[in-house]
Amino acid sequence: MPVLRDTHRQRQTQSHYDTFPYEVGVRQSLVYESPHTLMGRFITEIKGGSILDIGCGPGNLLAPLAQRGNRVWGLDLSWQTLHLAVEHLHQSGQGSKVQLVQGSALVLPFASGQFDRVFAVGSLHHTPNARAGFSELCRVLNAEGRAYIALYRKYSYYHVLYQTLGKIARLCEKNRLLALIINRLLILPLFLIYFVLGRWIIHRRLQIPRWQESLNYFADQLLNPVVSFHTSAEIESWAHQTGMKISEIATAHAGALLNIVICRP
Repeated sequence: MPVLRDTHRQRQTQSHYDTFPYEVGVRQSLVYESPHTLMGRFITEIKGGSILDIGCGPGNLLAPLAQRGNRVWGLDLSWQTLHLAVEHLHQSGQGSKVQLVQGSALVLPFASGQFDRVFAVGSLHHTPNARAGFSELCRVLNAEGRAYIALYRKYSYYHVLYQTLGKIARLCEKNRLLALIINRLLILPLFLIYFVLGRWIIHRRLQIPRWQESLNYFADQLLNPVVSFHTSAEIESWAHQTGMKISEIATAHAGALLNIVICRP
């Protein structure tokens, strides 16, 4: 069993998502079923089996996965987001088909080779060591299994945004008055426009979020204290080192994300 690394930074991530759970209203999006997206194709090809969603958050993926898998687990570091996942699964009628676990992506509480499909969509880059999380993901994937991973892409527009505007926002957040004036009254309204346009482009839905939903999305994008960015060459190196291969790779969100499917050679 691997040793838990950098517990301080993991506590930072846990505290962040307990305060700002990533609830952005895309649970019913057709992106999960669309043959025009890599994720949609990956999900629609699932025919039973055991599935793990690492960093499941409030359960955006769990309901569609429960409709296709025989056994589904969702793991997250944040208790608050797991509570939301329970509510969302209950509303979808899939609650009895999913087991939720609180834990770290760096030390998965599962046996080696336990899962047929593993998802880590936007989660490994919020760990202190995305490479270690990748290795753990590979460990729990069985010999015939496949995994779907989404990681922030290095040198993308979002990488620049996080390091510039995000740095200002994180500094302002340390002062209550600056957080109110700069972040809530100036930057957040701009992110509301960014949110609405992004949902229209990605999901083809005109979606006006609630205030809390907008705040949570803003916090995820700019205030998150633990974020890493990666290149496709870096992921290929990880795959080679762990005895895996990349079977498909694509960019998404205007190049901000690397979407990757891996399997054993």
